Amino acid sequence: MSDSDAGPDDVPYDVRVVDLAGLRGDAVLAAHLATSRGPLWRVEALSAMEEETRNRVWLAVATRSGPAGDALVAGILLERVLLAGGIGHVHHPHSGSEPSYWSEPGHRGALPLLVGALRRRLGPRMPALLWRQVGDDDVASGLPGRRLVQQTTLPLGVVDLDRADAEAWLQSLGRSRRQDLRRLRRRLAEDVDLDVTQGPLAEVAKGEEVAPLLDANFSKHNPRRHPLMNRPAPAAWLDVAMADHDLQAVAYRDRGVLSAVGLMSTHRGVSRWLSWGADYEGAADRRGLYYDCTRRIVELSYAAASTTLVLGKGKGELKSSFGARLEGQRAVVRTPI
Repeated sequence: MSDSDAGPDDVPYDVRVVDLAGLRGDAVLAAHLATSRGPLWRVEALSAMEEETRNRVWLAVATRSGPAGDALVAGILLERVLLAGGIGHVHHPHSGSEPSYWSEPGHRGALPLLVGALRRRLGPRMPALLWRQVGDDDVASGLPGRRLVQQTTLPLGVVDLDRADAEAWLQSLGRSRRQDLRRLRRRLAEDVDLDVTQGPLAEVAKGEEVAPLLDANFSKHNPRRHPLMNRPAPAAWLDVAMADHDLQAVAYRDRGVLSAVGLMSTHRGVSRWLSWGADYEGAADRRGLYYDCTRRIVELSYAAASTTLVLGKGKGELKSSFGARLEGQRAVVRTPI
């Protein structure tokens, strides 16, 4: 599906709506999406998540021709979840810290075109959209549609990596948090049964090891496994992600067995803590692994030359103690037209 409309400099946008089968059949678009948005947006990763959640995924994108060729300038990822009235869910199935809609600077006007294209493709089955991870700027500038209904959700914790290095970041924290992290680092280093490694996921763990730990953490916090919650990454998704060095991990092994793991991605100068998982029935009950993992993810973010680390939603007081500022977040329902 294609539409055209004049944007900046009167160059038309090309707007398309595809499901994941269509995305798999378009190697050029799939490559542009992965390059523009990072490992969570690879078609193989999205396909694995679609299969796991059983929620059909649609993608609306706007491209713009320029001197360097076609550029992907805006997009919306839509989950078709069985909600009352058939409301579309603008939400990435695996990330609660990353909006599943975006527009490059100067291309905000493409979003209404994408919503209109989705409406024409899905018709009366999509009477409204539920937008997730909506920040204050988007509320102020307005999302496409009418009849705004919004609810404040848990804030997003964001660390500005503006210190010289990770040690300088640690030194900038409050005295209690700083001392606790240093004591924890010494204590874990003295634990002869515990081995901690960090780096590209493919080098520190296997998908079949990681997936059960992520699922255990998900079930602990979401026992009813509500369809609107972020789903844990399945082994198939992790196996795909192994090939992408933008995906990093911190792995804790107790006598060789993976007992806890943290996953993060880095793309275009932004690092994101994606997931945490642990064997709460076994060795991962060691006090403080989550806090140690936070410190290590900051270290990995500095090593990747990131300027920002997104710690995710919730636990605002805890994340503030790690130097995070809290950004307001909302869930917004709007009719598409």
